[in-house]
Amino acid sequence: MCHLILLLPIIALPVFWLWSWPIAVSVYAAVLLFSGWTYMYAMFAMRRPVVTGVEYTLHSRGVVVDDAPEGLRVRVNSEYWPAECDRPLHTGDAIRVVGREGLTLIVEPLSAPDAPNAAAGHNASRGAVPHL
Repeated sequence: MCHLILLLPIIALPVFWLWSWPIAVSVYAAVLLFSGWTYMYAMFAMRRPVVTGVEYTLHSRGVVVDDAPEGLRVRVNSEYWPAECDRPLHTGDAIRVVGREGLTLIVEPLSAPDAPNAAAGHNASRGAVPHL
């Protein structure tokens, strides 16, 4: 169907054989303007950034929802994804997506694990009282 819309100026050429010159020119101009608008709209649509899927999650922030031995699961942009990380992560840790391997996200923690605030927040999220 989209190919017919792109060929519309060529398909509309017979109007010059069917109607008088002033009517044919006005009809063909309308077809040409519609085709030009369609081409322009299609070009803008193709240049828009990706807003869904794995490509959209790259460089996004999220949170670890499950740190089970079977695999890490994270929530990024209200979606749940399997993930891998080279450092240990725990439920509730903030992460950033740095890549992907198939449908598995490669993540890294947002804060360094040896930072005092990160350690206090991690212990507090596990139910332990932070040392003051």
